[in-house]
Amino acid sequence: MNTSEIKIIKLKGNPRTRGEILGKQLKRLIKKHLNIIKLLIFEYYQTNPIEIINDFFKNTKILESAIKLTPHLIEEVEGVAEGSGNDFKEIFATQCIDELIWYKFEKNTRFSNQCSALGILKDKDFPSIIAQNVDHINIFRDYGLILHIFDHKTSLESFIYSLSGLIALTGINNRAIAVCTNGLSLELNYSIEGLPVSFIVREILAQETYNDAIEVIQNIKQASGQNYLIGSLDNIISFECSGNSIVQYPRDKRVNRIYHTNHALVNKDLLNSSLNIAHVMEENKSLERFNFLEKHLNDSSVIITFKKLRDILSSHEGFICRHPDETPEGSSTIASVIYLLSKSPEMYVSEGMPCSNEYKKFTFL
Repeated sequence: MNTSEIKIIKLKGNPRTRGEILGKQLKRLIKKHLNIIKLLIFEYYQTNPIEIINDFFKNTKILESAIKLTPHLIEEVEGVAEGSGNDFKEIFATQCIDELIWYKFEKNTRFSNQCSALGILKDKDFPSIIAQNVDHINIFRDYGLILHIFDHKTSLESFIYSLSGLIALTGINNRAIAVCTNGLSLELNYSIEGLPVSFIVREILAQETYNDAIEVIQNIKQASGQNYLIGSLDNIISFECSGNSIVQYPRDKRVNRIYHTNHALVNKDLLNSSLNIAHVMEENKSLERFNFLEKHLNDSSVIITFKKLRDILSSHEGFICRHPDETPEGSSTIASVIYLLSKSPEMYVSEGMPCSNEYKKFTFL
């Protein structure tokens, strides 16, 4: 799929209605996406995927946490299940790919996230910007889409980049609040009582102010190791989150920029795992990507124009723009997003690898 073909789904009404719209419009793709999840589980465990999913619900309280903390999002997922004609628990499980990493895929680095994110605080010439290359398993290519969500009680709107049937990967709202993520599930601790990453992203984007968005991170129990880069008109901030700890990763105030890949930098709540983290970092090129971003962002004399930013995200140096043939674990850059956080916020999306696909602009009316 190229950028011009990306699907845009408008979701209006109450949460259940929005979910039903999504489920009905993407019924075929959601079924295929769900079958991919089941296939991955079967390939790894040679076990009936339904047994693994039922085991996940039996041995965690993630669903209970979502019901308690975000009942509106549970209603939306119920709507997706109903609209697409699938079992609710199976659709909920697709929202929990980060959680399945530590629950059942903990020794399989194929399932590790490999996203690269960066933020640039505003100056006199440019607004604040945060951006991300979304790296995922190759099999999820061509499932990307944009959700344009309208809150049924307020004037809040959001653009969310996601996959078929998934409620969020990354996004921006019309209050100029945006969030990018980096998976840290193979290194940081988890909680069986936390809220899934996709739900936290949606909660951040449901906020009207930067301070309210920060409170979501600080006050909600996290299910998975994850870095959240949050931007607004006047601020950019990054938090490394784990099941037991939330630690701010400070931006370099000399240049007012920040960048993150897929290894923990400040959070010490490490997973008790037999995984060789150095080997994981070598496979997902996290350190190389971090060093590349540092090289291009830590010089305050270099102005980061929009073109310069696109060049950084499209670069093959440092493995920022990842191609399927470069990654033995079978992952690649499935999309790239740039959020301009002005009073009229803008979202730019390149579906597929940004080195070979143009960015498409999305604005709120």
